[in-house]
Amino acid sequence: MSIILCRLLRLVVTAAALGGALFAVAAPLQLHAQTQAPMGETATDYNAMILAAVRRMPSGGGYDARKPGAMALRGSITLTDGTALPQLELRPETAQPSFCSGATYHVFLDVVQQCIAAGRLTLTREQLNALPVRAQPDGTGVWGRWNANGPGTARLFHELRLGRNFSAWKEARPGDFMKIWWTREIGGKESGHSVVYLGTRVVRPEGGGEPVRMVRFWSSNLKMGYGEKEVEFYKVQRVLFSRLENVEALQSVLDLPKTDKYLAGLLTTRTTEAEVYRLTGVKDPPSVAPKMPAHLDAAPDVRNAQKVEKPAAPGGKEKSRKPSLPEQAR
Repeated sequence: MSIILCRLLRLVVTAAALGGALFAVAAPLQLHAQTQAPMGETATDYNAMILAAVRRMPSGGGYDARKPGAMALRGSITLTDGTALPQLELRPETAQPSFCSGATYHVFLDVVQQCIAAGRLTLTREQLNALPVRAQPDGTGVWGRWNANGPGTARLFHELRLGRNFSAWKEARPGDFMKIWWTREIGGKESGHSVVYLGTRVVRPEGGGEPVRMVRFWSSNLKMGYGEKEVEFYKVQRVLFSRLENVEALQSVLDLPKTDKYLAGLLTTRTTEAEVYRLTGVKDPPSVAPKMPAHLDAAPDVRNAQKVEKPAAPGGKEKSRKPSLPEQAR
């Protein structure tokens, strides 16, 4: 009987030891699964967040890229005070009249703030303090890069690794940031527009005629201010898209050189398309300016053709040239 009890006790001890070993192995596996779970989650759809931010923006308010618009923008972006975790305070309704790059910058910062509020992004007060507008000249700081002539926003995306830049229309998605050039000039004599891309559509003039492809976007536009607009595609001479993919890259914002000399120089000088693509990391850039596909169904976001009285007129050309520094808000 004693022999049987001894054997039973031995089995119990062995089982306990094995159970402890199994638990010791299982616990780290469970912990590993928990820490690795975020890797399997769906990547953040920043394009959707950008479009939601556009919907939160005010409408109208007028357009002015001179001192009144610059002053209004400067006062609309501040930091919270007296909080353990600093955040952005954005008041786009006070940034009126507005101008194109200021409008798209507000949308960008709205997405940044949404990520901070949701716990997806943590920035120190010093890092956040690099984001408000303080009349930085072209090429200086975050705003000075975003607001610069030429590929300002795209250059910032490339430097910080915020996302990729491209010029192919077929790759574009609503919610991409887009720089439009109305002329072939890039730099000091350019005429351009900073917008959020919304897509394309085809319209047929009332009474017949050739269908017209329209490019749709949101920004601060001439005369109207904040709002959606569309123009005939043939009026667009060149585009450069920037897709936000990695907002966490802002944690490296303090590592940016104070001034991007290339962008700073574009206030008065010109540059080439090849140089733009090289300095913004565009892969397989076209040998000529990108053109809309000839086939009506070639672009992924083309809507069914509609009958309209006549194609919407662009209402003028927004110029990306900023006022000289003495005119800017200080």
